[in-house]
Amino acid sequence: MTSPSTLDKVLKTLPIIIAIAILLMQSWLIYINKQVFNNSEISIHLNSAQEASHAMSNDLLLLREHLTNEDQRAIDQFIALKMPLHKQWLKEIIYGQSEQHSLVIFSEKYLRLLKDLANKPLSQAFTVRLDLFELVDNVTKHDNNIITLSKQRTVDNYNQLESNAILAELVTVLILICLIFFFFSVRLNNQRQKGYSFKAQKLSLFFIDYPTPLLRLSSRGNVRYCNKKAQEMMRKYKLKKSQLLPNNIKSKLDKVIERPNKTVRLAHSIGDISFYCDIRLCADSRQIYVMINENTNDLALNNTD
Repeated sequence: MTSPSTLDKVLKTLPIIIAIAILLMQSWLIYINKQVFNNSEISIHLNSAQEASHAMSNDLLLLREHLTNEDQRAIDQFIALKMPLHKQWLKEIIYGQSEQHSLVIFSEKYLRLLKDLANKPLSQAFTVRLDLFELVDNVTKHDNNIITLSKQRTVDNYNQLESNAILAELVTVLILICLIFFFFSVRLNNQRQKGYSFKAQKLSLFFIDYPTPLLRLSSRGNVRYCNKKAQEMMRKYKLKKSQLLPNNIKSKLDKVIERPNKTVRLAHSIGDISFYCDIRLCADSRQIYVMINENTNDLALNNTD
């Protein structure tokens, strides 16, 4: 069973932990929303880039035919006419894509080969022409053409957008749940603190109004507080606070602390007058108090050892 002090520590720490969790999830939500925004922006751009991918695909088929026929004049005219336009189309097609994507790799290699091949005779650019032919031939195949790749990228981006949107909603719900737990834990902690304050007030009144001498001790046996009756007793017998307690009080405190709500009675004498000190640890408040009783036949507390 959890002790009150441990439960209090948990209740005090819980709002802090929840607040940290909320801040972390809020940061995560900001990141996810940023991804959603980027995916949305890319989706809008990809829809407009479909025309560019179709036009690019048709031009690549034409370029492959020129390369196959080894028509130098047609190749030079194609490069001069289409290269600026292809730069613009490819920029639209690969917008927002990572450097490792096949379309980005194709774009960089394609434009570099076109530049190397421009205004060069076939005899001087055989390797470049061969590399360009293989590149164009590969990207004009039915299952790997630029249109298919562009459409697949559009689908992938839409799926990512949908996943991020769902994740954002889930994180938002988690944040709301954490906020509910946060306010609940704060309220519960405040209620417990008010309860302790009320108990402390009752305990204070108990000490003040108690009809016999009453002391409150530290765990080392030092007197922390004495009520009015104890003060009257000290004035009557001209005693110090420490003289109200038996000499062996410190040796008995371990037994008292080990047995909360159990009373340990010790005999004590001041001059010719005999007293009994009833020592007890209150389990709720964790306070040790001593009741000095002149009546040897009646205990101030129950459960005496």
